[in-house]
Amino acid sequence: MCWGTPGKVLEIDNENKIAKIDFGGVVREALIAIDDLKVGEFVMVHAGVIIGKMDSRDVAVNLALYSELAEMAYRDMGLDEDEARTKARTELNKLFSNLGIDPKGIDEVKSQIGEKEDDDEKYSKVEIPKNAFRKVYRVSLADSDY
Repeated sequence: MCWGTPGKVLEIDNENKIAKIDFGGVVREALIAIDDLKVGEFVMVHAGVIIGKMDSRDVAVNLALYSELAEMAYRDMGLDEDEARTKARTELNKLFSNLGIDPKGIDEVKSQIGEKEDDDEKYSKVEIPKNAFRKVYRVSLADSDY
């Protein structure tokens, strides 16, 4: 599975096709692989490469989903449900603030997930079991048969 990370463009070096991206307080450089990039736009970055643009609502939805994963991880670390939820929400709202997104609150953003309709209806909603990401797998090349 690939994992992209949303961020906000801070600077652009068109000559070298590199942009500085703010990932909610952490700033990194990424290669520009899209056209017409502007400072202040939200982008999806995968493996150090900007692969697409996003609007602030899409960023908020992505971060809300990441927050759910963080909440489950905190519960796996031994925090009770309320502590895990509070810690994940606090981190999410901090990310919203750092990226300049109105921190409406996680519940409002989560309630909007799936409301944005695509022009074509080739995508359908996929139900993910609540416990799908509860297990953490740790592997290394030493564990493999390569």
